[in-house]
Amino acid sequence: LMTKQLVAGVAGTASITGEEFDRAYRLLRQQRKFDYVILPVGNSEPEINVSDEELNAYYETHKGQFISPERVRIEYLELKAGDIPVMDEIGEEDIAALYNEQSERFVTEEQRRARHILIQIQPEADESTRKEAMERAQKAMERLQSGEEFGALAKELSEDPGSASQGGDLDFFGKGMMTPAFEAVAFSLPENTLSEIVETPFGLHIIEVTEIRPQQVKSIDQVRDDLVEELRGRVRDDLFYDQSEILANQTYEQPDTLEVAADALGLEVSKSDWMTRETGSGIGQYPQVRSSAFSEDVLVIGNNSEPIEIQADHIVVIRIAEHEESSQRPLEEVREEVRKQLRQEKARELVRIQGEELQVRLNAGESIAEVVADAGLELQSSGLVARNAGAPERAIIATAFTLQQPTAGGQPVTGNLILPSGDYVLISLNEVLDGDVAALSEEERLRAQDELGTIYGTAEMAAMLSALKQKADIKIPDQALQ
Repeated sequence: LMTKQLVAGVAGTASITGEEFDRAYRLLRQQRKFDYVILPVGNSEPEINVSDEELNAYYETHKGQFISPERVRIEYLELKAGDIPVMDEIGEEDIAALYNEQSERFVTEEQRRARHILIQIQPEADESTRKEAMERAQKAMERLQSGEEFGALAKELSEDPGSASQGGDLDFFGKGMMTPAFEAVAFSLPENTLSEIVETPFGLHIIEVTEIRPQQVKSIDQVRDDLVEELRGRVRDDLFYDQSEILANQTYEQPDTLEVAADALGLEVSKSDWMTRETGSGIGQYPQVRSSAFSEDVLVIGNNSEPIEIQADHIVVIRIAEHEESSQRPLEEVREEVRKQLRQEKARELVRIQGEELQVRLNAGESIAEVVADAGLELQSSGLVARNAGAPERAIIATAFTLQQPTAGGQPVTGNLILPSGDYVLISLNEVLDGDVAALSEEERLRAQDELGTIYGTAEMAAMLSALKQKADIKIPDQALQ
């Protein structure tokens, strides 16, 4: 509560002046139009050859990138409640006892379907308003008694927004779902009978019960299979608990083998695929298994693990079967990986050089259309786009919005970037259109001002936290020592 109070006191009280709002809105809603061209790194890669000398040299200077991580294979015993057979027959006495114990579960209480006409009365209504509402309800009752159809009259007169369009139909409901006064009448009426005028906190109702579903009780024979399965589940849970205890005790008392526990429980010792600290398949897909496999007690000392809970009804005990330390992968093994990586790097460098050469031409005053045509590339246009547009790529849009605005009647402003893929992008900014503050209605302006106030508040809170951190004495322990 104290933290929330502090945050609310800072972030929740940020204000923004009209001038600040106008400037921020013009920037945030600004749109830009630019041409751009992408030099794909993939186009250059097929042309690049890598000699054996280059490959060997690259491998020697980048050995750290070609290391096999430490890995293990484990033996394990797996105990699942669902796999435990229940041999004993379930007795009739047990089935009957469970049926009686859960008798409420097999009862479907009486339900009624009704429709109503509601004349609303607010709780604070004065006497004259209440009198007028009662007169309207009585006139509705008279029309029903004269033979008018209930559904049509409900559509015309009912003030219940949820049911009026359905002719007042409330569908089926059980006890406890309606207000007490409404429920008492609805569950006392015979089918297809009109009530008197009933008052509830919502107003005045005329109710008609259209259908009655009597209480239904499923017989023991109808639910026998479910009862038997539940009783088997209880037996299975007890057996799982007992066998879990045996598994834990046997693997602790015989810490250098799983065979004793396997014989005691009739289980088979399984063997996993290789797994590292970060990844694995099969039983190795579970982080808790990998964590235990690489723990000091299991990996270094060589003991069985403690029981590892995969789920509430699924546990395993593991031990190390094979262990391989992290090792340098020889060049013969990774030759093609090294060749591919080196070609990619050389292709990136080639594309970068090509892009910079084209940028020089743009800086010299050539148009991007001329440059692109000479290079045999495809020129693309963004059209007017906002900062948060989905296309082109967000990195391209972000760079375009960092460029200075072109001067009136001047040359386009150019820029460039390298995408994570290595593709080189040239950008020519042609037009900047600020957000139109004058086009905002008063309501839109207030809403946008609130949104910007929230942004300002978040920034002020971040600044305050930064200042607090600078003043505080903070010690962060080395994670490797934990």
